[in-house]
Amino acid sequence: MSPILANLSQYQAKTKEELPIIVTILDAYDSLSQTDNRKDGIDNLLVKLLREGAALGMYLVFSAGRYNAIRMNMMANIQTKLALFLNDDGDLGNLFGREKLAQVEIPGRAQIKLEEPLALQIYLPVKGDSEVDILIALEQEITAMIDSWSGNLPEAIPMVPDELDTKTFDNYISKTSDHVLYLGLNKASSEPETFELFKGRTLGIFPETVKQAKVIYPFLTEQLLNQVSNEKIIVIDTNNGLDFLRSNVSLYVGKKMIKAEPQLVKDALEDLIEKDASMQQLVIINGVSDIFEKLSITPDLVLDIIGLQNINVQLIFMDNMSRIANSYSITGPLKENTYQLLFGGDLNTQRFIDNLSMDVKKEVHAKNVLHVIKDEELFNIVVPTEKEGE
Repeated sequence: MSPILANLSQYQAKTKEELPIIVTILDAYDSLSQTDNRKDGIDNLLVKLLREGAALGMYLVFSAGRYNAIRMNMMANIQTKLALFLNDDGDLGNLFGREKLAQVEIPGRAQIKLEEPLALQIYLPVKGDSEVDILIALEQEITAMIDSWSGNLPEAIPMVPDELDTKTFDNYISKTSDHVLYLGLNKASSEPETFELFKGRTLGIFPETVKQAKVIYPFLTEQLLNQVSNEKIIVIDTNNGLDFLRSNVSLYVGKKMIKAEPQLVKDALEDLIEKDASMQQLVIINGVSDIFEKLSITPDLVLDIIGLQNINVQLIFMDNMSRIANSYSITGPLKENTYQLLFGGDLNTQRFIDNLSMDVKKEVHAKNVLHVIKDEELFNIVVPTEKEGE
């Protein structure tokens, strides 16, 4: 566009060239993760579009479910604001000020801020006496539209299914590889997340509760048994939570043996560091906070074990997340030296990552969802689980 022309209208008047109007539609803006490293860049582009786009014939239409998810510099540049029924009446006041209208909980009923707030009834594409009826009718209408369409359709947007079992998960994996642990589906990209074994990297898996552990451990441990021959697997288990692996590994050290022979177990851990393993070994330590405490392992030795980078020794640490959060001597070494951390629960009590917004900390997730920290990035995965009865 010529620098002497201020807007699209001037350009078209001078050049007699008709340019298209561009409308960008962004649904569920507040679903953008606050921890995604790309969010600041996206927000900066949106602010620029809001400020400068209209003069150039480019407009932004976006929706959000929460008022406080929208940055103030974005809100200040939104010329037309429309609100459907909001659970928090305070959000309505923030949008429209004292001139806000009283809310009416009717499907499609809204208010829009022009010169002053006005009541608005949005056209509903289907009829229904309740929200459920409307949703069912809408799904039927969408199906009918797809069936009657004879033109090209865009590729479906990848989505993590509501229920992810192991058979469904297998469909997302185009080709399996040796010594690769498939952890689950990334909630943002719907792509499988993996961990490569025997690369000199450690893995930490910390479910929130025993119940969550029972949901996710079978899927992960079954893969380990298939990926590594049982004569190469050692399990050190302080709470007998992995007792079901006892007959499938070369050495199982349970709670009773740890109590009876603590020095023997401690010596074995020291050998992992001091001796160069000539053969591959998978070592799973379940109850890692307890093992270090009960064996009176020094902080330096804790750091050496967690930071071990031996391509022939694959270390996997497991524990209850609450124990990890309360064990100050181990949280730091795990955070700094574990290549990939998987953990459950809310983000309000964890100490692996700082400076999270309160909205992110309060997010509630299903039992088969884990937080993941990898390459200093925080994201979520859905771990496949077997359907009841299978």
